[in-house]
Amino acid sequence: MDPMARTTAKAQRSMRTISKGLVQGKQCAIMEERASGGETSSDKGKERDLLSLMIKANMDTDVPEGQRLTVDQVMQQIPTFIIAGSYSVLNHSNTNTSPKVTKRPRHQRLGLCMRFH
Repeated sequence: MDPMARTTAKAQRSMRTISKGLVQGKQCAIMEERASGGETSSDKGKERDLLSLMIKANMDTDVPEGQRLTVDQVMQQIPTFIIAGSYSVLNHSNTNTSPKVTKRPRHQRLGLCMRFH
């Protein structure tokens, strides 16, 4: 195996370990929250991030067992969240400097240039 393939394999193992830990940790927090009637010793079960909401919905008793996602399937969604989040941040930053949004786009560009010189 060449060095690049080894590095890639090592990175993939690390990402899988981290992802699995995140998913399992959130599952445990949700189970703890449900077992205690919605009250937990920490705020972990009350998180409202996308991954927590997805896991909570997946663990809902209304979802038939055959339609639930496996841990691996949930883990495969994490890169989608990261890419979507990066895209929305990029899109937001472009909107703030768009000539359509600003009243004085030329002045804004000049102001940006002046800061760097």
